[in-house]
Amino acid sequence: MYYAIFGIVLFATLAMMVREGLWANLIALFTLLVGGLTAFGIYQPIVVMIDEATEGSYTYLLDFVVLWLVFALVVGVLKGLGGVMSPRRLRFKEPINPIGGPIVGLVAAVLVACFTMATFHAAPLGATDFFPELQPTGTTVDAVATELDGLSVFSRPDVAWLRLAETALSPDRLGGSGFSPAIYVFTLGQHRDSFQKMTDVLVDRK
Repeated sequence: MYYAIFGIVLFATLAMMVREGLWANLIALFTLLVGGLTAFGIYQPIVVMIDEATEGSYTYLLDFVVLWLVFALVVGVLKGLGGVMSPRRLRFKEPINPIGGPIVGLVAAVLVACFTMATFHAAPLGATDFFPELQPTGTTVDAVATELDGLSVFSRPDVAWLRLAETALSPDRLGGSGFSPAIYVFTLGQHRDSFQKMTDVLVDRK
């Protein structure tokens, strides 16, 4: 299921971009990258604020929804600004455009697919539902960090995105506390485990 979803997202995104020119795909790549990094950089305080305002009514749903809402909002705003600031597409000489366009489109598609898989850590799914690969076996943040260090970014698209977010949102670059893949995976793993137990109890009662 994990790799099937990754493949579907990858090829669906690529299909939408492969016929676009190099300039359009470069802008799309930039907006998607900034949108994804912004989502992972600011989603947590937004989730906390909404969770407190709703008294925990949507605890298991908020992380996933907020990640995607922030992503969609930032991408939409940047795309709109790009259209206003660059109404005419920059033209590249042949064969740069027909070759470069699909290549950049493929990079953008991989980026979106990796981002998507990383957000499934926050999805309201049980620990063993659909994506058991995402559930950490470590019982502490340090143990999860060690576990993640042993995973390849080439075989785990979600880890590839989390590593990218960790590097791009590093406190050395932006200040603040940065982004920790281990904390993200550990915390949301606990959420999914709790959600699994809660749904199991509801099923048993029925």
